[in-house]
Amino acid sequence: YEKDMNRMSYLLNGKSGVIYLVGGEPLLCEDVNEVCKITRRAFPESRIILLSNGLLINRMPEEFFEVCREESIVVAVTKYPINFDYDKVIERLQKEGLEYDYMRMSDEGCTFNKYVLDLDGKQEAYDSFTNCGMANQCHLVKNGRIYTCSVIGCIEHFNKRFDQNLEVTEDDYVDIYSVKSGEEMLKKLATPAPFCRYCDVHARVENLPFEISKKEISEWV
Repeated sequence: YEKDMNRMSYLLNGKSGVIYLVGGEPLLCEDVNEVCKITRRAFPESRIILLSNGLLINRMPEEFFEVCREESIVVAVTKYPINFDYDKVIERLQKEGLEYDYMRMSDEGCTFNKYVLDLDGKQEAYDSFTNCGMANQCHLVKNGRIYTCSVIGCIEHFNKRFDQNLEVTEDDYVDIYSVKSGEEMLKKLATPAPFCRYCDVHARVENLPFEISKKEISEWV
């Protein structure tokens, strides 16, 4: 992670408006403190937001809060409509003097979107890319690569769970160690990826009610 952040800092001259530290749940990462420090060293002026469901906040050791204060890490909490006292989480963040925010402000606002996948990959990649709100907007840095959206970088989990083979090729990401400049990297990220043929953007469904996943493929296709 440190190597990747240093490389990204070099390519972007140490400047990035906002960086999100996400998961899964980032507070499950044993090295979350070091991740925060590394990110801040690489991007000294950026707004760094740790996105958490908040469930572990009150169990975190004092060192975590010290690091967040020292490195100016914003803790953003996603408020789900579950039996959990989010007020105590906010009280703790206030007590620790941290900047915080809600990703969702109310239970009524906690909805989901269904990003429909075309398993046969018969969509027109350019059309999918240009009509997608995530394309070139939801970049994911992972294992030496940066993706134009997080779906491509995380599809391995879908493939494994449902025994599928939605293919990710070298043209679907940018190797941050192969590009010679940030300009070259950004140009590639702004280009439709071949993987976009798997996304049926016109069939997407928004504002679905909150519910627990049944872990069925029907939730994705």
